[in-house]
Amino acid sequence: MAAVTAAVVLTQVALGGGSGDVVDASGLPATVDSADGSATIPDEGPVGRGEMLYQCRECDVMLVLDSGEQLALTEDLGFGALTAFSLSPDGRWLAHGGPGGTVVRDLIGEERHFVAAPLGPVVWSGESRWLLLVEFGSGDAPAGYFLVDTDDGSLVEAAVIADHDYVAVLPGGELIALDRMVGAEEPVAVVHGEVVVPGREATSSLVIDAEDWLEPGETLVEAGQLGGVQFVLDPAGEGAYLSVFTGTSPVALLRVTLAGEVTDRVSLAFPSERGWWALEGQLDGQLVVSRAHIPEPRSFARTLYAVLPDGELQELTIVSGADMLRLPGTGAFGGSML
Repeated sequence: MAAVTAAVVLTQVALGGGSGDVVDASGLPATVDSADGSATIPDEGPVGRGEMLYQCRECDVMLVLDSGEQLALTEDLGFGALTAFSLSPDGRWLAHGGPGGTVVRDLIGEERHFVAAPLGPVVWSGESRWLLLVEFGSGDAPAGYFLVDTDDGSLVEAAVIADHDYVAVLPGGELIALDRMVGAEEPVAVVHGEVVVPGREATSSLVIDAEDWLEPGETLVEAGQLGGVQFVLDPAGEGAYLSVFTGTSPVALLRVTLAGEVTDRVSLAFPSERGWWALEGQLDGQLVVSRAHIPEPRSFARTLYAVLPDGELQELTIVSGADMLRLPGTGAFGGSML
């Protein structure tokens, strides 16, 4: 493949505002519970910006709006499991893939894009213009990728790169693919990837070397069969965060430019409560982590926290019974699940 230079802006990403800033998450109540949502989403027309998607054992997929209202995405309306859904970073677009095709719906207007193929949403660009879709072949291996432009609904095909996952779409439509490295047995300090221009075979290599930023025993790859590298683009698309793990628990975040240079480390100050932690993505311009926990016998909840600049966590909301959760900008195959 011929090499090209990726035209990206290299700037440092900031975590929120100053230390102790109040997080703007005005659309979220203190507790999100499926029992509070009874209406189903209408077939068409504006409903409001989406704040999150979640699913529990006893409920349909639920869409939480910036007004605090919840709408059920019921199976009798042609919807399915949460793994088929994704919200754009600005909460405007709801993408849904299914057997009949793929719909990208404008939640605040009347626009709707339809692709006559069962494609799953993978990842959005930070400004919500571009959405990468995947088509699966036999054995759940990707058979093809397609980048949809929400400005006009046009599609362009992107190459499948063996043993790599696409983790980001840049503002110009270029894609970042990182080595999957699921199940790595030794700590990983260097991640290799490619910057891909859809519609062309040209790529450029990307190397993220965090050797000098990790403590003994830390790694860039989450342990387990469902683990891997966690890479979250900031809303402006000008940088990213990379999770640092001990086992399956994130312990810090690295600030990384889109050229792969690590510029800073923020250690996460987890509260003393027990639980299972995960990097969820973005919400209202803030980086968000979650704690899955059992508040009382035979119950389950996820508490969402905004990450402040000093690594302190500020509680946003508690989502009751959420087996699966997707924040805006998180692809259908990202986010947390049981």
